[in-house]
Amino acid sequence: MQRSGAAGDSHDSPTGRAIVAAGRQAQRARRAETVRQKQRAALLALLVQTMAELNISMAELNAARRALAGSAAAHGGGD
Repeated sequence: MQRSGAAGDSHDSPTGRAIVAAGRQAQRARRAETVRQKQRAALLALLVQTMAELNISMAELNAARRALAGSAAAHGGGD
């Protein structure tokens, strides 16, 4: 079947293909961000549950974060 008219021509042109590709890329990026947000929420829930089960206080968590940040900075991996 042959395309006719401007709609077929615009999708066949390099500009049209680029526009379609950009739209698809934006859609993939939105889906990836949705997945990332769901994974983040699941990780946070697991962290909260684990902290409660093991009686880890916020003070302990913050101390561990500081130690990790100091260790990463000392090895050239700081933020």
